[in-house]
Amino acid sequence: MGFFSKTIGRLASILLDLDDTQQPKEQIAVLGDFLAKYKFEIDASSMDEFLGLLKKKHFVDSITVSKAGEVIASSEGNGIGESFASAALIEFIGKQLEDPETILMKMSDCWFMIFPFNQNIYIVKAGTNLSTIELRALAREIDVFLKKEKTNRAKINGAAKKIPN
Repeated sequence: MGFFSKTIGRLASILLDLDDTQQPKEQIAVLGDFLAKYKFEIDASSMDEFLGLLKKKHFVDSITVSKAGEVIASSEGNGIGESFASAALIEFIGKQLEDPETILMKMSDCWFMIFPFNQNIYIVKAGTNLSTIELRALAREIDVFLKKEKTNRAKINGAAKKIPN
């Protein structure tokens, strides 16, 4: 009778797609401890400092932001070649496929990810590939910082024009 009931139980769970897995409480506790120890609010005064902190936050090796082949920011300072190559790749793939959302390439030692977002192209190198959601979050953080930096520059320039010579 025990064999028969186990077999029926297994068959029913397969047919009804029952899932008896539980939350990984130990892993959640470790992540909770990790998040409690480290502050992830990035307060940086310069783009270089911001990108350096963002690299640590998202566990990536380098971040480059470009627009129309022109480098806006680079965490490593060598974004010109990556910028041109990425713009060419997006243009080529865009002609072959309709509106590519993300381009992921596996290199011998890292992942090379190209993500167009809000007229900018984000180029990320990392040891593992990031999901589209992670890339979008990274791009949004950079966009917010760029807008804040642009606003601050406009305020400084406006204040400088008001100072009499």
